[in-house]
Amino acid sequence: MTKIFSQIVNLFGISKLFRSGSRQRPKLNISYADLDLTKNLSSTELDLIFAINEDSVIPANNLALKTQSQTIIDLHLEPNDQNMGNARFSHALSSADIVFSPNRKLATMLEKKLQRHIVISRHLTKQASVEKYIDLKKVYHLIEDTQLILFDANICHPFIAKPYDMLKHNLMFLAALLGDLPRHMHVVVTGGIEENNIFDKHKQLFEKHNCQSRIHFYVENLEAIKYPLDYSNIDIALLLSDQENHLPSQYFKYLHEEVPIFATKFADANQLILSADIGKIFDHQNSEIWAKEILELMNLSLVKRDELLEKIKTQKQHLNWQVEADHLMSSIMNVLDGDNSDKLTAAIVDLSDDQITDRAQNIGTLLVEQGFEVSILTPRLPVTLAPVGHNIEYIKVS
Repeated sequence: MTKIFSQIVNLFGISKLFRSGSRQRPKLNISYADLDLTKNLSSTELDLIFAINEDSVIPANNLALKTQSQTIIDLHLEPNDQNMGNARFSHALSSADIVFSPNRKLATMLEKKLQRHIVISRHLTKQASVEKYIDLKKVYHLIEDTQLILFDANICHPFIAKPYDMLKHNLMFLAALLGDLPRHMHVVVTGGIEENNIFDKHKQLFEKHNCQSRIHFYVENLEAIKYPLDYSNIDIALLLSDQENHLPSQYFKYLHEEVPIFATKFADANQLILSADIGKIFDHQNSEIWAKEILELMNLSLVKRDELLEKIKTQKQHLNWQVEADHLMSSIMNVLDGDNSDKLTAAIVDLSDDQITDRAQNIGTLLVEQGFEVSILTPRLPVTLAPVGHNIEYIKVS
């Protein structure tokens, strides 16, 4: 079986799905470059404009000029060639007070192209403290000594042209991986309803490896289920990234929950996983090698497991919501006037085509906690709101 999975990948051309940079992303049919956002605002007295991702850069810059506001641009991917060749786009990047990047690899790339300093600010989501969790072993009627591996199917959505083909590819890998692991090990895949539908369509993948009873899909974020998963039952979390140039937000979730991470390569992986010694990084999806490494971790002595947990806790002290929030806020306050006795106002422009990004929500949450009045201008209003979201004004633009 050593080469079977890689042969399948080559046969169907699945390797083409692993795309680096933003050039391979599909072009959007909607252009917001000339959108006048002042028409959507009840007041144009703003202190700060945030542009989330490249599609928001030009309209956010226009808004900042009209309202005489400070401008911050937050990029999670390298801008595509068409935008980089656009004089208005380049001017907006060069004139912004701050350009944020979520990882060192992208920041270095942007500094060379833009000839300016890029500030690294991680894309963290605030993890609320709760008292009740969902025990997946009870959900799936598993015995206590069952070992659980977790994979979040949402990871491959925002960055590639055919995310559901990528999800199928990852399910193929999970099927091969389970086939190489002992029967007391199960995999739980998490995601939304769309991902669950794709999972159901490809259950035959697991039948071929005689492991269908050991793969489970748990639909997260349903209104009827308000409690997070109990990660104390999770032995390993998998990050099966679609490209190396971005930093998966799930990394921070798994770090917060203190779970060892096995991952394909992603931006800053050497620093965030290998240097911290909290998991393994692979440059391939050879299921036999992954299985061997997983078994090695699962069979660690209690002393070695405690040492691993201490390393995860140490890394968690370096990377958490509060540390990154303090860094981001100090950068923001440096570009605002020293005398800020009045309440500050901020508008976050997130013109992402599919949904409001986690980054917009995270920055909005942070600014509200710091006493800002916050508006998020977006073509996609959120379906549900976190408690802090009720203190944010969501404005639909078109």
